[in-house]
Amino acid sequence: MAETTTDSLQPYLEAFARAQRPAGDVVGSLRDEAIAALKTRGLPSRRDEAWKYTRLKLDGFLPGGAGDADITLDALPRLPFPAHRLVFVNGHFRAQLSDEGLGESLAAALPRLAGKLGEGLDIEALPMAALNTAFFADGLYLKVTESPDKPIHLVSLGVAGPDAPLFQPRNLIAIEGGKATLIESQLGLGGGPYAANSVTEIAVGENATLTHITLQDAPRDTLYLSTSSVRVAAGGGYNAYVLSEGAALSRNEIHLTLAGEGASCRLDGAYLQDGTQHCDITTSVTHAVPDTTSREVVKGALDGKARGVFQGKILVSPDAQRSDGRMMNKTLLLSDKAEIDTKPELEIYADDVLCAHGATAGELDDVALFYLRSRGIPENKARRLLIESFLADTLQGVEDGAIRELLAARISAWLEREESA
Repeated sequence: MAETTTDSLQPYLEAFARAQRPAGDVVGSLRDEAIAALKTRGLPSRRDEAWKYTRLKLDGFLPGGAGDADITLDALPRLPFPAHRLVFVNGHFRAQLSDEGLGESLAAALPRLAGKLGEGLDIEALPMAALNTAFFADGLYLKVTESPDKPIHLVSLGVAGPDAPLFQPRNLIAIEGGKATLIESQLGLGGGPYAANSVTEIAVGENATLTHITLQDAPRDTLYLSTSSVRVAAGGGYNAYVLSEGAALSRNEIHLTLAGEGASCRLDGAYLQDGTQHCDITTSVTHAVPDTTSREVVKGALDGKARGVFQGKILVSPDAQRSDGRMMNKTLLLSDKAEIDTKPELEIYADDVLCAHGATAGELDDVALFYLRSRGIPENKARRLLIESFLADTLQGVEDGAIRELLAARISAWLEREESA
């Protein structure tokens, strides 16, 4: 994909100038700040260190995508276990397709939430978050004060229109107590290209826990971008798993701060890519106070001419003594034309810490493959067993057995498609 230039920002500046804001827009000043930041910084390009390995092309995608597409319940994915379902079409809440009780439209909640939006988001440093802030229309507002009786299933459905829309959901999630599980299904109906640029702000309160699962399987002609800003209070926990399968180009970006003593996080995931797909997983974890813990295991399997990018950073602040941060990225290259760029980083300003990182990339082990074949296992099945075993490590941090089985089944289904391709 061709590199985005400064000129590519002009259509968005014009669209922002034409936009008609509702009377009393409670986030008008925030939108103005975001567009000013974009004017100063521009859209990301490979000149930006954070985008060095990912060329972003937004030409032709313009803000839009009203959620009025004719969608029925039959078109929506179902989980193999009970869950509260919340449905968004092109970033707009669809109440008639959603369950009542948990979650609501951010647009409806904004008058009472405007002051909380963008609190922990550095739009000066995050251009795609700035673009979202300037143009978002709706998204999910979720507030949890005690443990829900079942997981929450956020279905984000993209539907292409006559033009190539760029829809930009904005989600605000507050887990103030108990334990909650949020499962996102990011997918589309096809029928033409579209781009999604979502931003999610998450606050996990004291002694609360959020398990956050993302299943990204957007159509192959789409562009999928996601930026999450997470803050975890004392004794809280944030456990995330990203399974990235779809889109022509995808980027999952997580910026997390362990802000209270005893806070912890797990950022795990897998990228499964083939053809000419490009997948970027970028994370940063800041240990801001003493006695915090982070774990990160991200693995991938790349076939064809696919390209993967992993950028992970652990930052330990000067006062964050006894921080414990570990990060690992491993990739299987299933083709001699596949490519991985990996950049793990540690930035440590405290003395009493336990921190480590590592990254490896390589092919399937010929010795292990020979051993399995010598036991009568066909080559294609032996390869699949080795790949499944390799990726299984990423699932060890998923505590819920039903969710772990769901992820394992998705990985297995991708491998089956690879075998038959």
